[in-house]
Amino acid sequence: ASPGSASGSASSFYIRDDSFRKVRDPSLPPEINPDKDEHRVHQNVLLSSVDLIAAWHNNGIKSKLRFSGTEEHGFDSGDKDIVAVAALNLETTIRAWDLTTRFGRQTRNTGGVLGRFDGGLVSWQASPFVRFNTVAGSPVERRKDTPFKDDKYFYGASVDFGPFWGGLETSLFAIEQRDRSWRDRQRIGAVLR
Repeated sequence: ASPGSASGSASSFYIRDDSFRKVRDPSLPPEINPDKDEHRVHQNVLLSSVDLIAAWHNNGIKSKLRFSGTEEHGFDSGDKDIVAVAALNLETTIRAWDLTTRFGRQTRNTGGVLGRFDGGLVSWQASPFVRFNTVAGSPVERRKDTPFKDDKYFYGASVDFGPFWGGLETSLFAIEQRDRSWRDRQRIGAVLR
C-alpha cells in the first residue's frame, strides 16, 4: 500500500425555480399594465461543491484530512454569494494505543451530539467491543456559520459497546451544552443501534 493518497470531486449545478400565475378572461382586451406578480423567480443560482480527502500513514500513525465546501452564486440583483464549509477536519489514529483524534468542523450523531459542530473528538478502542469517547465543541446550525459563532459550547463523554450478535451496538452518554453562562441542554442517555 502506498503511504499516501488523495481524492476529490467537484461539481456545479444551475438551479432555477420560476412560478407563473395568469388568470385572464379571453373575452376582455389584453391588459395594458400587467400584474408584476404574474411571474416570479424564486431561485436562480449556480451551486458549486468541492470535496477533498487526503490520507497518509506510516508504521505507527494513520491520518486523514477532509474538506467539503460549497459556493452558491445568485444571479439576481441583490443576491449575495454564500460560501459554506460542511466539513474541514484532521483525523489521526495512533495504532499502538488504538487512539483516534479528530479536530475541526465535523458531524457526529451519537453520544448525545446532535449533528455538525466545530471542536474535537478523542476515541480510545479499549477492546474489540468497548470504545471510550470524549467530545467538546460548539454546535453549528448552518454550514455558512463561522466557527464558534455563538457563545454556545458543549462537552461530553460516551462509552460504545459492540457490535454483538451480528451488529447490535449500544452507547451510554452524558453531555452538557452551555449558552454563555446558562445551561442550555443536559442529557444522560443510551442509544441502541
